[in-house]
Formats: sequence, structure tokens, C-alpha cells
Amino acid sequence: MQKSTITLIFAGFTCLVVAKPKSATQVSTDVRVEHNVAYLAAGRDEKADLYSPLAIAKDARLPAVVWIHGGGWNGGSKSSSREVNVCNTLALNGYIAMSIDYKLSSEKIAVWPQNLWDCKTAVRWLRKNAERLGIDPDRIGVMGGSACGHLASMVALSTPEDKLDPVQPYGDISCAVRCCVNKYLATN
Repeated sequence: MQKSTITLIFAGFTCLVVAKPKSATQVSTDVRVEHNVAYLAAGRDEKADLYSPLAIAKDARLPAVVWIHGGGWNGGSKSSSREVNVCNTLALNGYIAMSIDYKLSSEKIAVWPQNLWDCKTAVRWLRKNAERLGIDPDRIGVMGGSACGHLASMVALSTPEDKLDPVQPYGDISCAVRCCVNKYLATN
């Protein structure tokens, strides 16, 4: 079986996650999954899956990660086997993981910067729901693979001054992240 290895570095906090999944799409019985969470504005079809450790202490404040699926900005899904495997592994190692679907481009319609706004809104949603979910709002990171490594990097590196933050929803909540993992960069 293939191992999944994830290294996350928050300021003053490093975690190397190594796990052997039972299968690529099987979620551990030690992980709770909430499917199709509405994290965007009303009327949007794109949803998220939320993975958390089964047992979280009442006063716990866990780090959280938004996982952005790859797919060339025009394909992919929050529930593909890689996404399930990564988020399951994160939850098994004490993280809250949020795998998101976001607005995809098509041959006729480019959606930039809506796809970035959706990713930033996921960060805001986690921060808005931090107390209820047991998340440390100061330890939220973002990860993505391939084309979505690009989106993860844009979430991490852009600031409000760049005028790339969405106005709504949750416009009063920061979409800044503490760390970014860009798995296999998209290149030309």
C-alpha cells in the first residue's frame, strides 16, 4: 500500500503526517465526516466535506486545513480518492480538514477570480465556525495539488491590499492563513 505523507508547518508547530490508508477512499472509523457542508453564499452548488477526529476534547483548539482539489482549474472533486485520503490522514493526526469544491472553469467560461474567492471563503467559514468546531482560528492552513497548488498559494500570498479577497460572504472575517502546502506545482 502507498503511504501518504503530509508535512505542515505552522509558526512554532511542525507536524509530519504519515499514514497507510486501508484503501484510497475508505475513511477511518476514528474520523467523523460531514458531507456537503454549505460554506458559500446561498444558492451556490459547490459544497465542502468536513473531516475531524472522532474524539475532540471539549476545550480543544485544533489546527485546521482547507484542502483544494486539483484538476486543471476545470475538473476534479472534493470527494476524489486523493482528497478523501489526505483529509482522512489529517483528521487521524489531530487536524480539522475541509475538502472543498469551488467554481470550475469551462471551455467557454473562465471563472477567475471566483475560484480563488471560493477558497478564501472556506478559510473564513472555518474561522467563523472555529469555536463550534474546536478550531484554533490562528492555526488555519491551506493545501492544494497541481493547479490547485496555485490556488492554495494565492490564498496564502495575496493580501487585502491586492484586492483579491471576496467582499462576501463573511466579509468582516480574515481569510489569511498560517501555512500553505503546495503539492506538485502547476507549470507551463
